[in-house]
Amino acid sequence: MDKYKINIIELDPLYSTLYEIKNKLSFDLYNFNTFDIFFKEFNNSNPSYFNSLIISDLSNYDRLLKLKKLNFNDIIFLLHKGEKVENYKLNNFIQSPLAIKDLIEKINIYLLKKIYQKQSNIKLLNYEIDINSRKIFNNKNNLKLTEREVEIIIFLKNSKNAQTIINLQKIVWGYSFSLETHTVETHIHRLRKKIKEVFGDEDFILSKDNGYFIE
Repeated sequence: MDKYKINIIELDPLYSTLYEIKNKLSFDLYNFNTFDIFFKEFNNSNPSYFNSLIISDLSNYDRLLKLKKLNFNDIIFLLHKGEKVENYKLNNFIQSPLAIKDLIEKINIYLLKKIYQKQSNIKLLNYEIDINSRKIFNNKNNLKLTEREVEIIIFLKNSKNAQTIINLQKIVWGYSFSLETHTVETHIHRLRKKIKEVFGDEDFILSKDNGYFIE
């Protein structure tokens, strides 16, 4: 399977940092110094651009919204310190400053979600999760999940170690600061409660001193 294309627009320092470790990445990198160069390439290129992801900052917000009208929705905005999320309609964003390993993890989770959307169903423990309908089910019952709950499950499912609240903040929520820890704890608590009520399962998401995990 071909690697996903990551198009970095007008973020040369980010591209340079990732390029130094490109052989360790699960995706291919493409750099565009200006949005106009990218848009020209996008218009003249093959459909592979619809199997790609854009990372840019809010300076290109209005122009990237035009791509959404072309049904191109794979865009992650990089927010610089001081920029307020609530001032924009953002589905996917990363708040800087963010350690490069956390940024890569955020991208990988996003791409895993894209892959699972194509596969539709994820097998997990005694359950299956339909990504498209956002339902988790077994032979007897099913439960509707929120988009955030799906992201939490995917992240924990693909993590080798228990994940701290801080990691969940940075990678699932996209924040590196200014998100209260109880926001994460509340989401985990609600998800556990829903799973217990529908399936009678108290061990779906486990916790220990260093964080949450799914066995």
